[in-house]
Parts: sequence; structure tokens; C-alpha cells
Amino acid sequence: MDEKSMALGRNWDGSEDLTGWYASEKLDGIRAYWDGTKCWTRGGLEIDLPASIRASLPAEPVDGEVYAGRGNLQAARLAVQNNRWTPEIRFVAHDMPGRAGNYAERMAFAPADAVKVFQIRDEEHAVSASVEIMMGGGEGLVVRPQHDGYVIGRKAYLKIK
Repeated sequence: MDEKSMALGRNWDGSEDLTGWYASEKLDGIRAYWDGTKCWTRGGLEIDLPASIRASLPAEPVDGEVYAGRGNLQAARLAVQNNRWTPEIRFVAHDMPGRAGNYAERMAFAPADAVKVFQIRDEEHAVSASVEIMMGGGEGLVVRPQHDGYVIGRKAYLKIK
């Protein structure tokens, strides 16, 4: 397994029961992987993070995203591709691949700038949370099952948007 690989999601089709799954907002940024010393794109290109962002990351792997806020994908893209970093751009943690346990247990070790995680009560809760995010200009939800361990691949999580 390539250390720069990241979990990739697929759209939720309504067939899975999401009760008890973990959810967080789906961010619209550039997926990135911090290996503990360097940052990489999904395609394996090194990202030259500013020193201020590097200093906020731990000396262990973090699956995350270069994010400039809702509706600012272009700013994140310019930072990653052209090294045009602005103050609103940050690295947001999605998962802690080197940690054991379920998603919530792994995220307890995430850096301060991390997605907010909550547990889904039922399908209605998942859909209403996704709609609320989209009404605020966001993309929707990412949901992960309760299984232990970090999983790479399209079945690792679902997107509700």
C-alpha cells in the first residue's frame, strides 16, 4: 500500500443503514496526506505547505484536505498548484491512519484543525444534517462505518450530497 494513498468515497444510494455511523462535513478542498514530515496530493505530488501549517501537524500520518472555506476551492487549488497560500487556507484533518480504533477513537488524536465528527441516529438524521450543511453553502456529509481501523478504497466511506 502506498503511504500517499487516501480513502476515497462513493455516493450513498440509500441501501446502507447508516445508524451508528460517524459523520462529518464533506469539505470542498484539495485532498492531501501528511506523512509525518511531508504533504502529498492524492496523485503523489508533494505539497509545499507553509511553515505555519506544518508546525500545526503531528509527526504521524494525517489524511486530510487543504481547505480555504466553503466556496473557495479555487484558492485551495492555487495554493497547492502554484504555492499561492493565503491566511484562510489550512490543512483540515479527516482521519488518523496510523492510529488504532474506530473513526471516533482515531480522531481523538487529530490535530486541532479537524472535521467535527458526530454519530448518526438514523437515516432521517443523516439526510437532515446533509441538507443543513448544503443550505449553508457546504457540499454535504461524509459518513464512515463503525469498523476499526483506517480503510483505503472507495468502500471506505460514503458521501451524502
